[in-house]
Amino acid sequence: MIAALLSDVASRVDGADAVAKTDETITLTIDARGIGRSALSTSSGAQLRVLKGGRIGWHGGSGADPASLVEGALASALDGERIAYFLPARAPLADVITHDAGTASASVADLWALTRSVAEQLAGPGREVEVWLERSSGTVAVGNTRGVDAKYPVTLAGLGARVRSPNAPPVDLHLAGGTLPTPLEVDQMVRAIERRVSPPTVEPVELGSAPVLFRPRAARALLQPLLAALTGDPGPVGGPLAVDFDQAQLDSCLTLIDDPLVPLRPGSRPIDDDGVPALRLRLIDRGRVRARLLDLLAGSRRSLPSTGHAWRAVLGAPRVGATNLRLLPTEGAPDPLGSMERGLVIEDLSWSAAPNAALGNFVLRAPWAYWVERGEVIGRREGTVLAGNAFQLLRRVIAIGGDATWVGAACVPSIAVDGVRVGLGAL
Repeated sequence: MIAALLSDVASRVDGADAVAKTDETITLTIDARGIGRSALSTSSGAQLRVLKGGRIGWHGGSGADPASLVEGALASALDGERIAYFLPARAPLADVITHDAGTASASVADLWALTRSVAEQLAGPGREVEVWLERSSGTVAVGNTRGVDAKYPVTLAGLGARVRSPNAPPVDLHLAGGTLPTPLEVDQMVRAIERRVSPPTVEPVELGSAPVLFRPRAARALLQPLLAALTGDPGPVGGPLAVDFDQAQLDSCLTLIDDPLVPLRPGSRPIDDDGVPALRLRLIDRGRVRARLLDLLAGSRRSLPSTGHAWRAVLGAPRVGATNLRLLPTEGAPDPLGSMERGLVIEDLSWSAAPNAALGNFVLRAPWAYWVERGEVIGRREGTVLAGNAFQLLRRVIAIGGDATWVGAACVPSIAVDGVRVGLGAL
């Protein structure tokens, strides 16, 4: 389809690029009553972008024929953004594994066996257990009128569970990757859920400001405003990460890499959706900002080259986004828990912005936290509210652990920070 699109439009525009995607997804669910359901969905479509008379236009659709995509893109360009836009030429691509044959060919019976196994392991008196499993297999094709012509297969799999029990808030955990989870990964997920519901509740204590250890899943959420500040527009002058490549703006132990070449992770790919070859990119180097995520359009607006971070859905405007994030652990670092005299351990955290969210401010509730004294978990503390500024916290890092864990498309270790405002109810 890519070749037909570009052939039809090449003589009528100054340049064009296109992305086409196919997907087949099977979803299995077991609800709290133990009833299982399955669903199968398939999709295919393409998006075409054109440059005509110095203006950009695009059009996409599922199952659309090349002629309608061409006419839609040309019509969009009539009043599209005026921009100096340069398409990449064809270039060698890195060899990265994005497809697993075993995952793609796993039978429905095997998928159901895995789903039911997790539900059975989590069952218990008074509990309500929901489990879901999703497996998708598809292709991504990218091309342009300067000779880019690439196609690669993709597999993705996700496994998740929600457990409600009488003595703890609901627990949600999931795994995601380019392959079905291994028995070891399933066992670790089950153990993590059991750990979250097992400690006794301790009496609430007003802390004020305290050290907090964010375990990998919570640490990933803590990095969300940092990632937003590194994506596309550098933001207002004097913002949380003003561009100054010679000045340390975060703690010197922080090094953050975007890595699309990791095998079989959700963001792995040899080429981005603009046709730019994928490369590892060091975003933060020992506390210093070294790069930002850009696609062709964001880079053109600032006279900067693309960093290969374009994502284009069949429907919807192109966007800039990370691939696989890796926060590097401190080499040989012990578990920061052992050095905590008094504080909290947060396992899970959902990012919630406060006023002036663009500056990294947050106020959020943790459904529970673990109370720690002299390096030991004493019990579960419920009703905890955290407040602060993510960028300020990342300048007050106590330690980074050696327990780097893949959380979807991010590999993150535990992060211990000081000076977090902690209280009960509203702060």
